[in-house]
Amino acid sequence: MSSLWKRAVATTTIALVAGFGITACSSGGGTATESTKSSVEQQQTGKKPMTAGDFAQRVSDAMSAAKTAHITQTMSTQGKDVSSTGELMMDPDPQKLRMHLNMSVGGQEVKVFLVDGTFYMNMGAMTQDKYVKISTDGSNPLAAQMQAMLGQSNAANQMKNAAAAVKEFTVAGTEKVDGADTTHYALTLDTKKLLAAQGVQAAQAAQIGDTLTYDLYIDGKDLIRRAVMNMGAAKTTIEYSQWGEPVTIEAPAADQLIEMPGI
Repeated sequence: MSSLWKRAVATTTIALVAGFGITACSSGGGTATESTKSSVEQQQTGKKPMTAGDFAQRVSDAMSAAKTAHITQTMSTQGKDVSSTGELMMDPDPQKLRMHLNMSVGGQEVKVFLVDGTFYMNMGAMTQDKYVKISTDGSNPLAAQMQAMLGQSNAANQMKNAAAAVKEFTVAGTEKVDGADTTHYALTLDTKKLLAAQGVQAAQAAQIGDTLTYDLYIDGKDLIRRAVMNMGAAKTTIEYSQWGEPVTIEAPAADQLIEMPGI
């Protein structure tokens, strides 16, 4: 695997992981449990403001019911600016989560598909404008990295982790996001508790600081319209729209795949 390819994949993976840290919150249970039914029914009426004790369940339930969304992401990390747009098809099983992103990573255009636990990455000229298939089953050097990212894509776990790390939870006001009325919730999370819950070495907390901020802009149906996370020098903003609209995400055709040494 060339050093150029390694750097490109590493940077892209960082961008995906940072994004997943937020988008992973978006998938709850796949069946109509009592809590999900309650959430759907309440979408027709006004809701009480969220609290530190109920935001995780309410957001997970609402996003589970919606199932699909369009996202626009911007982030800055390790001196690189990353932007992306795409679609998500959410599922409580990480292996069934589907995603399509068109990304710009430090000037490099990257197209990413995630289908059935397998990533497909098109890095333009570097991959002859075709897709490299990166499985998460342990058959390639990047499998562990990708599998770890998928492991963080379970909504219930992500929201539970965030809730367990909350030090401060404030209703910071209201704001329109993409035409939708939202309530702004400002969260301060304990970095060590969040990383520990995610199975990440606590030593990395030093690179972020004792706390990180997580701002959620939630509409009247408990759906996230904007999420902003500040982790040390890295800042990620994701805007969600078109909740519940039909989305089709399929793996690239066989003639669009290319083999890369070491992948």
